[in-house]
Amino acid sequence: MNKRLLAVGDSTEIEIIFSAGSRRGRFSKSPRLYTSDPSVTETRLMLKGEIIDKGDPMLNALMNFKPFGLEIIMGEEDITGYEIEVTNVSDENLSMKLVSTSPSFFDIGLPDKEIQPGKSDMIEVKLVNPEAHGTQGFNKSFTIELSDSSRTRFTIPVTYKQEQQAGLPAAQAAQPRAGQTTLKPSGLETKTGNTIHVIEAGTDKSKVAKDD
Repeated sequence: MNKRLLAVGDSTEIEIIFSAGSRRGRFSKSPRLYTSDPSVTETRLMLKGEIIDKGDPMLNALMNFKPFGLEIIMGEEDITGYEIEVTNVSDENLSMKLVSTSPSFFDIGLPDKEIQPGKSDMIEVKLVNPEAHGTQGFNKSFTIELSDSSRTRFTIPVTYKQEQQAGLPAAQAAQPRAGQTTLKPSGLETKTGNTIHVIEAGTDKSKVAKDD
């Protein structure tokens, strides 16, 4: 939480990190939020999902990203603007909208028109005041939603780090520690027919699991 004390009418964001470890299959967790409000001292949140191995026959893809996630190194000549190529690998026109982001860290520019099957477009990512983060950098993400019938969502990591941290393989460098998954507020929503994506950071491979 970026705020622990809220005034009347104020709001904040809660970031929940779920460590998957060696778990496979469906999971359900109930983290609790405690407050000083005497009328609501405790609130229980519900997290549901499915962890799937590579090669599972249920896996599919609607949109491919190249790269999937950004690793931005401090000290590069141009660290303000980056692009992610998105390719529609489905059989229908798809548009996208932004449902969750970190506006104090970066701005996101999405394609302003539908992407036809087999066609590509660009997502623009621009850092906001990167020098304000000092040498600590950040590990954040943004979430987009597609216009397909399941309203499929992708959460894309954006990492800003020092050069000496960049020696890790791309799949490790663009995601949290091994077995750790970051769930943004958009990932808390569970509906029948929702699509859950399991994507290897640092690659352009998008994998989907239907949660019935």
